[in-house]
Amino acid sequence: MYRGMSTTQQATSWLSTCSQMDSSRVWDDCESQKCNYTNLLKRNFRAVRPNEKWVTDITSISTRIGWLYLSVIKDLHDAFIVGYQMSRLQGFTLVDRTLDAALKDNTFNGSLLLHSDQGSQYTSDLYKQRLNEYGITPSMSRAGTPLDNAYAESFFDILKTECIYIEKSQTAAEAEKLVDEYIHLMLPSVISMLVTPCPCPISCLTVCLPVGSLCSFLFFRWARYLAIAVFRP
Repeated sequence: MYRGMSTTQQATSWLSTCSQMDSSRVWDDCESQKCNYTNLLKRNFRAVRPNEKWVTDITSISTRIGWLYLSVIKDLHDAFIVGYQMSRLQGFTLVDRTLDAALKDNTFNGSLLLHSDQGSQYTSDLYKQRLNEYGITPSMSRAGTPLDNAYAESFFDILKTECIYIEKSQTAAEAEKLVDEYIHLMLPSVISMLVTPCPCPISCLTVCLPVGSLCSFLFFRWARYLAIAVFRP
């Protein structure tokens, strides 16, 4: 096939052939299995009651021996994680188990919207069947628009910044323990602080918390300089 052709011509011919074969195969597979849904959430992340709007997503957690995948479902009403599961394998089974975990302890009266991105697990026929079985209305982000699912993405960012990146788990079991402890012990305290009504006329999130953090930083910095001045030999 490549006889009498230069190296550049051979590479160009090979890449062209592979590109045509791959694009055709992927297109056929996607068209036969993919289920698209309308973006019903439309970045309206406010919910007036529990179990009205849920968002879901999957993230990967790196360990010394491989990847651990975390799937969560978050309630937009109070920011609680209503269901989550972890696995060494990323697939529909992980999403299915997460959905079962969320519905095990949460019942909903009326409509429930479940928003996701366009991951292959969420566009599968099996996912569509499960949502129809539970009477859940699906919603999906637009292609290449992660901000449509910003509330799910933000949870992963906070989890990794405050927990995963600090501990640096050696094994999947250690990472699972960290996630369990964060969701069950640390996260409820943070959410409680953020949703507690503030007696101040101005929101604590915009004034009190930043000012308090700044005052604490300045106090400890002043105390450090004072200690250095007093105890310097």
